[in-house]
Amino acid sequence: RNVAGAALAVAAADDYPKHKLLFASSTCPDEINCAAAWEPLFHNGVLPAYRLGGLAGLFCAGLAGFKAYASHAADDGGLFVFYGPHCGMSEDGARLGAVTRLGQNAESAACGACVGALEWARTGDNAKSRAAPQPGDYQMDLVKATVVKHLPAL
Repeated sequence: RNVAGAALAVAAADDYPKHKLLFASSTCPDEINCAAAWEPLFHNGVLPAYRLGGLAGLFCAGLAGFKAYASHAADDGGLFVFYGPHCGMSEDGARLGAVTRLGQNAESAACGACVGALEWARTGDNAKSRAAPQPGDYQMDLVKATVVKHLPAL
């Protein structure tokens, strides 16, 4: 809800009527980010939305996707891009990257793609895998490459 409010405040500050603002998100498709948190706001007429993101919130639409998004904006309208990964927190606040999902009794990873990529990168025997992307798993390969790039700082 804060995202929608921020987008609408930006629009108001720049004198864009709500119907001339095209919102885009580049967030992980995890239901934590979509269904319960803010997705309903964009399907009930608050803001139209365009999806640019993939696993871990990485911008996966590429230049062609962004150009398509920009071309859908209203005449004399504005664009608002919300970008970001997500990181769960256990109910007791003790575990970063863990969340108990609606309808489940046990915790699971959030962001699962990031946690999985980090575990994979830390195994030490991933050099062969780095050179051979998995067919049909472009987004996870991108998450892994990003994690490996930043592994020394993690």
